[in-house]
Amino acid sequence: MRTQHSLLGGARRPSDRRGTIVALAAIVMTVLVILGAVAINLTQLSTARTEIRLASDAAAKAGAVVLGQTQDTAQARAAALSIASRHEVASMSMQISEIDVQFGNSNRNASGEYNFSLNQTPLNSVRVNTRIAQDAATSEGSFFMTGFLNPDTFSLDYTSIAARVDHDLCLVVD
Repeated sequence: MRTQHSLLGGARRPSDRRGTIVALAAIVMTVLVILGAVAINLTQLSTARTEIRLASDAAAKAGAVVLGQTQDTAQARAAALSIASRHEVASMSMQISEIDVQFGNSNRNASGEYNFSLNQTPLNSVRVNTRIAQDAATSEGSFFMTGFLNPDTFSLDYTSIAARVDHDLCLVVD
């Protein structure tokens, strides 16, 4: 006696669909691996952006502190360069050149924001431009599936401005 397996009344052998789940699983697993690789790459790139921002902010802050204490641009530049070199971005040492550290004046405008004016006196602010070059090679193993989903090189840049605004306080006692 034959069993009917189809709505149309035709008999179906059990081996008609054998192996289809294996093919489907292979396709789904490949897609999941590719999506996982993209997620890992985006996460690592986001981390590198955070690292370059932190390096730039720290260098600008160090330069502004030394500039406020000494009013010497050479010492402030040296402090900014020193702090920047202590940071790593995407497993590479952060290096900035002397021309990437600029001095100027920051003044508060009517909306409460500070505007940076390059080489304006009195010097009270430091601008630091940090960048990982367009052709900076990724370190070994830093990006998953490099060359397939993303290029072997990448580019990041960030600019930080730190200002030191001195206030005079006067205490009057009657």
